[in-house]
Amino acid sequence: MNTLKLATLTAIATLSTSALTTSVLAANEQDRTDVRQTGDNNAAYVSQRDSFNQLNLTQKGDLNHTYARQAGDLNRAHIRQDGTLNNADIDSYGDLNRIHLQQDGLSNDANVDQNGDSNRATINQDGNFNHASTYQQGDDNRFQAHQKGDSHNLYSYQNGDDNTLGASQFGTSNNVYSYQHGDSNTASTYQNGTQNWAAVHQGGDLNIARLHQKGTGNLGYAIQDGDENNLSIHQNGTFNSSIGSQHGVSNDIMTRQLGDMNRTSICQFGNDHVANVSQMGNGNTASIVQGL
Repeated sequence: MNTLKLATLTAIATLSTSALTTSVLAANEQDRTDVRQTGDNNAAYVSQRDSFNQLNLTQKGDLNHTYARQAGDLNRAHIRQDGTLNNADIDSYGDLNRIHLQQDGLSNDANVDQNGDSNRATINQDGNFNHASTYQQGDDNRFQAHQKGDSHNLYSYQNGDDNTLGASQFGTSNNVYSYQHGDSNTASTYQNGTQNWAAVHQGGDLNIARLHQKGTGNLGYAIQDGDENNLSIHQNGTFNSSIGSQHGVSNDIMTRQLGDMNRTSICQFGNDHVANVSQMGNGNTASIVQGL
């Protein structure tokens, strides 16, 4: 029996006596996959093809699952799962893409889908029942998510080049929905509390949206259709609502709410409009329309 057959039989015997599952398909000898599993009933399914791709996976705990597919050249993925029933699913098609996932806790779920070159996605989940997913279509897009706590939801869609989303969630059951279509748009969200909702829609180029929420049940919604618009929403309290909508070029909105059950609605049509609203107290309402 030659050395290759002996090594193969030894590997099969080793896997059959453990509670771990590993499936690796590499279509090019220059690809590299490293899998380390500690615990019971963890599963890893990895497929890599083309040249010089690398994947590093560490699973510690029980019943964790990872599905990873990379196609192209010089892609890199680093995945670490520590806990129980965590799930990671990644697809990367193109060149020079980077993915970093870390899950600590119970039943966290992370999904990354990249189609293009030089995209970056980072997801850190520390807690239980959190979900984060991103779809990147184009080149040089950036996605960074940090979830600490339980039952957070984060969804991101990027279609274009050089778009960026940074999202941080602390507490329980916060939600972020982000849609970026165009080039060089930037969105950032921060949530600390319970059941806050933040939504961003950017269609165009060079738009900037910032949403900061602290408290319970706050709603922030940023809509930007055009170029070089700037929108900022800051909420601290309970059940505040702020909606900003910009349709044009170089418009600016800034709202600040400190208190409970305050409402703002601002719509801008055209170019170079500026609107600033500050609410301190409870139950205040402001509505502004510019450009019609």
